[in-house]
Amino acid sequence: MSCVILLGLIELSLWLCRYGYPASPIIRYSSECFDGYVDNAKFSWRFFHRNLAREFEPFTLPPIKGNNTRRIFVCGASAAQGIPDGSFSFARIFEVMLRHAYPDTTFEVINTGMTAINSHVVLPIVRDCARFEPDLFIVYLGNNEVVGPHGAGTVFAGMAEQLWLIRAGIALKTTRTGQFLNDAAAAMRSDDNAMKSWGGMQMFLDKQIRLADHTMPIVYKHFQKNLEDIRDTAVRSGATVVFCTVASNLKDCPPFASLHRPDLTDAEKHQWRQIYDKGVALEQTGDFAAAARRYTAAARIDDTFADLNFRLATCYWNMGRFADAKAQYVLAREHDTLRFRADNRINNIIRTTAAGHRDRVVLLDFEKTLEEHAPDGIAGSQHFYEHVHFNFAGNYLLAKSLFEQIAPRLSEKAGARAADDAPPSESQCARYLAYTEWDRYRLTEKALKEYIEKPPFTNQLYHSERTTGLKAQIAALAPSIEEPSLRMSVDVYRAAIQNKPNDWNLHYKLGRLLTEELKDYPAAAEQFAEVQKCVPHFHRGYTAMGQVLAAQNKINPAINQYMEAIRRYPASADACYHLAAAYAKDSQWEQAEQWYRETLALQARYPAAYIHLAEMLKQQNKLDEAIVVCRRGLFITPGDAILHGNLGILLNNKGLKQEAIKELETALKLEPDSANIRRVLHIIRNSSD
Repeated sequence: MSCVILLGLIELSLWLCRYGYPASPIIRYSSECFDGYVDNAKFSWRFFHRNLAREFEPFTLPPIKGNNTRRIFVCGASAAQGIPDGSFSFARIFEVMLRHAYPDTTFEVINTGMTAINSHVVLPIVRDCARFEPDLFIVYLGNNEVVGPHGAGTVFAGMAEQLWLIRAGIALKTTRTGQFLNDAAAAMRSDDNAMKSWGGMQMFLDKQIRLADHTMPIVYKHFQKNLEDIRDTAVRSGATVVFCTVASNLKDCPPFASLHRPDLTDAEKHQWRQIYDKGVALEQTGDFAAAARRYTAAARIDDTFADLNFRLATCYWNMGRFADAKAQYVLAREHDTLRFRADNRINNIIRTTAAGHRDRVVLLDFEKTLEEHAPDGIAGSQHFYEHVHFNFAGNYLLAKSLFEQIAPRLSEKAGARAADDAPPSESQCARYLAYTEWDRYRLTEKALKEYIEKPPFTNQLYHSERTTGLKAQIAALAPSIEEPSLRMSVDVYRAAIQNKPNDWNLHYKLGRLLTEELKDYPAAAEQFAEVQKCVPHFHRGYTAMGQVLAAQNKINPAINQYMEAIRRYPASADACYHLAAAYAKDSQWEQAEQWYRETLALQARYPAAYIHLAEMLKQQNKLDEAIVVCRRGLFITPGDAILHGNLGILLNNKGLKQEAIKELETALKLEPDSANIRRVLHIIRNSSD
């Protein structure tokens, strides 16, 4: 009893000190223009270091659900969220279809998808959503069971064999006492911020897990129990729940990593390698039949090396043996030791969890549906940007499949259907959501720069061919960023806004287009003002407004907007960075340095902050401090050409010519087409000592 009292007193004391953060996914929020419920940007702090935390796509809920409202929650990870752009997620396309089919019904489609999460995180989300009178849950989940929090190959919270221990730890962090203990433990760990900054999929490079690893049965057991509890929670709330099997790119996404069978001897590995290399040489000449024979011989020694499976699949596909190719493509995914894609066992667990509850639980076997719509029955780049994230066509197909399966069940609750109740076409949905040629260009470029050109994608087979193909696509789309095409995209956005004026996504995206491409800052400010009205809690709406004000040299109003963003979300490195830049622009050096350093404390992998902090210090003739900043930045992001170049210039100013030349040579290797780096290097080389 005394322990309980003590814990209660600690909890009360922390509450009185206003320590901690709200732990629920959905929280109450009031402002001048809104009173209701919103997404909690701090929810993921329970599962990630704050510098690694992910966020929901912003949403709002009225305090009371309307009588003619149907409330749908979409749950899952980044594929459900709609990465690389949640504006075009299957949830938003599904909502377009519902509004078209049931014009007299209000649909609230709330997307609770979030990058990097798995079933351990989704279960608390579903439990919280259950208190908001849901009509339908859509669960698209399974890619991150190994790499997400409490998975076997994660960089986040580690795995425990006993599920109750994981859940107890998650529950503890809903209390201020648990949050204090977690923060204290984090502070005692290494002060190296490199792993406390979001680094994308490359963070997992040393977390390889074989399919036969002893931890995989634990992963499957946890997933099944979590999925069953998600199902039961949804059903108890009175909602229907749809479980979707998870599709992945088989044909155009080679394995991220491969490992030999652990019991293979050195002699066997040597023999395997000789046969495999001969197969590669034959494949490169186009003799796919002979290469396949070599690969098959290597497989008799070790058939669990994922790259071998994929090469054999490629040969079979080129030979027109599509069934054999598909089998090997699947094996390549199964044996991929960087497990970013749901495997067969995950999908079978989804199928069995949905079975036996026909009245309130629905299975959409989307893995099979996608195969039926893929050339030769093998899912590939027709529907994916990279490994699991859908392009617009993939998201449309999933939304359409959901609509066709769920619409008959909704008819009982959603009222009369429209006379023309067929789902809108892909092009119609693109128009409603303002998916323009500009969006197609920037998302293809984003897929290349933020995924394909970074590890672990750079380690994949056929990487150069893939990048060449994407660059060709981007070049073909280049006219979309010329002014006439951009003006047409603006018109598409304005038409979509007229159709749905309270859609914050449309205002935000139009604001970005006007800011980044057309430099029409007053018009962009109008759009970001609408974003702030629609989602007043969304910190990025204030950061974006600050940027357009700063671009117009309205420094003090811009600073106020950045401060508003930080007040709403103190962990926003972007807001801190732009606040620092605004202070620097106003020659307020002390404040600028403070916020640049705060940016780097929040996000160590932020090259622009190192670059501009060093430049500012150089302006104040603090060369030694500027050099330290550049070196620290290069320790964390060694591949940044600008940092190498700037460090070279600083070293030359200190009289360290040879060191300066070395840094500039490194910069030129990283950016061989940079005329500026080449010019500076030439000047320094030819300068007198």
